[in-house]
Amino acid sequence: MKKLLFLTIGIFCSLLFSCNENPPDGFDLPSVCNNKCEVAGDMNEFKDAVTIAAAGFSNCICLKSGDIIGDVVVGKQLNIIGKNDGTTHFSGIESGMFVVADNTTIKNINIVSGEHGITVSKAQNVTLDNIEISGISTKTSVLRIESSSVSVKNLKIRNISAGSLYGGRGIVVTGNSSDVKIETSEIDNIDATGLIINGIHDVNISQSIFSNCGFAGVWVQNLNENKEGGNLKIIDSDLENNAAVSIEVLGRSALNIERSTIKGVEKREISMEVVGDGIVMKNSSLSEKAKILSVKDVQISGFERAAIILDGENGKELKAASISGLKILNESGNFGLIIQNAVEPQDLRAGILENPFTENDKTLEEPLYLIESIEMQ
Repeated sequence: MKKLLFLTIGIFCSLLFSCNENPPDGFDLPSVCNNKCEVAGDMNEFKDAVTIAAAGFSNCICLKSGDIIGDVVVGKQLNIIGKNDGTTHFSGIESGMFVVADNTTIKNINIVSGEHGITVSKAQNVTLDNIEISGISTKTSVLRIESSSVSVKNLKIRNISAGSLYGGRGIVVTGNSSDVKIETSEIDNIDATGLIINGIHDVNISQSIFSNCGFAGVWVQNLNENKEGGNLKIIDSDLENNAAVSIEVLGRSALNIERSTIKGVEKREISMEVVGDGIVMKNSSLSEKAKILSVKDVQISGFERAAIILDGENGKELKAASISGLKILNESGNFGLIIQNAVEPQDLRAGILENPFTENDKTLEEPLYLIESIEMQ
């Protein structure tokens, strides 16, 4: 039976315990560690290191190269730091790493087996830095964030397969309001959706890549019509070779995408309809005055059906969409910018620099089919 380790700092402090004054070579410690950490090379040493670190008031654990086998629950503030060269592996994990403590840092860790990666639940100011999760068959997602504030840097999620009908996902943000920052990260070659945002959350993505996702790159669903909120911002990022749709927003959430590219959207047949779109937004808030959609300096190419579809739902004028510096480049595809179930403002297309499908856009008579199924959590 795999060991389940509960890491708590509420441990009796003994004078026999003291953290290493100087960390060993090959570790990049956060400043909060004050150049002190306890070193562990397996799960038994890990348990001892937690106790010693607690008594020494450092709360920093340095993990050696090799495999740490077992599940981890972080129940109090702790900094778990692997080797800088990426040779610290967690394997044989069933439940994964479960973080419920504020001010936790996990850095330089590879998770290479098991069904789950990392879950952050109701924790604030959590940092995940230089984490790689690869080769996992998951029934859900490999990074799950619930009602938390999390900074994600240098994350790599690769080669993830689906262990169930709703498995094979990269990142899921769910629960009550979360504040998530994802930067310099890469989600590549996964069976399902790269990022699912379920509900009212602020998610900022910068300098990141979502590629070769089997269903969608980024999927947002915020269907509570009685609540405002939910913001997705994508800056200096690339979405490449994802299937069905690169970015889809269902419900009352805002999308701001700048200086980014969408390249290659593979077609999929859904409910006997062929889809393959760059950005899809179905949102009744598009008729309101507040800016709900902003597309600036974006290039979309390689799509099978449409570059952008905006569905206002209620037939009113789209007052909340802004487009500037948009280039639509394609050798296939059928449509550039489609406005349906809404009235298009006269100046909306003024910000489109290139669109070879303008005539197709204007002559479309029937609304295009949209994927409206809700992604399970």
